[in-house]
Amino acid sequence: MFRTLNLRSSIFTLRLRTVTTLPNLKPLNTKITSLMRNGLVAEAHTVFDEMPQRNTVTWNAMISGFFRNGNIEKALELYCKMPERDVFSYNTVIAGLMKFGDVNGAKGVFDRMRCKDVVTWNSMISGYFQNGFMDEALAVFGMMPFKDVISWNLVISGLVDMREIGLAEEFFKEMSERDVVSWTLMMSGFLSVGRIVEARKCFDCMPMKLYKSPLKATSRISTNKKGDAEIKGSQGSEFTFAETSKEVIAEDDVGTQENYTKEIEQMEPPQSPKMYLATGLGIDFMGGVDEEYYRIMVGEDPCNPTYLKNYAQLLQSKGDVSGAEDFYLRATIADPKDGEILIQYAKLVWELHRDQDKALTYFEKAVFTAPENSTILAAYARYLWEVDQVQNED
Repeated sequence: MFRTLNLRSSIFTLRLRTVTTLPNLKPLNTKITSLMRNGLVAEAHTVFDEMPQRNTVTWNAMISGFFRNGNIEKALELYCKMPERDVFSYNTVIAGLMKFGDVNGAKGVFDRMRCKDVVTWNSMISGYFQNGFMDEALAVFGMMPFKDVISWNLVISGLVDMREIGLAEEFFKEMSERDVVSWTLMMSGFLSVGRIVEARKCFDCMPMKLYKSPLKATSRISTNKKGDAEIKGSQGSEFTFAETSKEVIAEDDVGTQENYTKEIEQMEPPQSPKMYLATGLGIDFMGGVDEEYYRIMVGEDPCNPTYLKNYAQLLQSKGDVSGAEDFYLRATIADPKDGEILIQYAKLVWELHRDQDKALTYFEKAVFTAPENSTILAAYARYLWEVDQVQNED
């Protein structure tokens, strides 16, 4: 394995002679995913059994489907039989085990992983919070070599769910980048404990460009008989902005309570965000995949690298690796200095096309942008090893 490191000086001139093109498995992989989503487990298994060839996406679709339909034993059985696993295989099992409360099992898979990506870490954080292990979740967050906005959102979401609003506020203030989910979660947290003044100020500070998003506020907003804006918190308790301090109303950009009430009335009644929307996984094993959410987000902000990356991850989880490749490419254009995005795109280019030159370009870009990121370095080393193996086979 160490000899692959010697390829570093000659890798630019290396050419693969002929690589056999794998059959197009996308239609069958998509069919398996669709059948599993609709609870047709036996039918999905039949498609799987009759496939002359399978790739890791095929196996991942089956494993994810079994978890989605509550068959943990079968999911783990297939996981153990997989001829080759990728990082998504591990991430799927971790998320599935956490979903069903097997925290130790998920931790065991996590500890055995040599190459972890940001989704792996996010899955552990999400799972720990879902099972009530706040300290463990925060410990994993502290150990993360790279944190994206999704990682921060997960922590805030978990702390809000556990009524640790003060601590959630501290993490929120530390964020260097916030998206609509960050603001939504924080406002939801304030409202859940009756801190209306802070929720109102948080709403005022929210960048205007985020108002058009699918999550326009954190709670259901209506108007009471007096015509005052009324907000229902997560526990069903009702609060009225008109009953809060006059100081907050005076600071309002709208200027008057009447105008503010009209502004509230024009807002669509949103729902509180689900945990899985903050994770970036795009997967809720019990609730399906909310693709429309990501499609709207990308449509409203088509140059946002986080939205593009999240949508790419969702498409990849559904077996649409070609679609994922396209959105990862768009994400690299939107943020050419994000090593995590670059490495994911490089891996797909290599996996789908065996295009060594193109894959190498993006692998090296990723290493250049994040030379101390162990996950990126490990992925690059694996790529060099695979190139060497193909060369020896030829």
